[in-house]
Amino acid sequence: MGRAALSSQTCTIARAAALVGDEWTLMILREMFLGSRRFVDFLRQTRMSSHLLSQRLKKLEAAGFVRRKAYSDRPPRYVYGLTEMGRALWPVVIS
Repeated sequence: MGRAALSSQTCTIARAAALVGDEWTLMILREMFLGSRRFVDFLRQTRMSSHLLSQRLKKLEAAGFVRRKAYSDRPPRYVYGLTEMGRALWPVVIS
């Protein structure tokens, strides 16, 4: 069963695995749990491409695990924080 098939399952574990089950998303979550909040910090710590990081952060935000808040208008810059649902992933990340 592929990742796309997992997201359509009624099982909550399968759906969660489809959202956060790839290595890059787990790296972002790890950095958030360790205190990183800014895009540039995620880039430096994970060494992933900015495009891939942007995609994963948008996916986490859309799923409700992460929220972003503007801290600069010119240029537009954001900090990212875990929501209550995102913080609930802590046992999964450390497992």
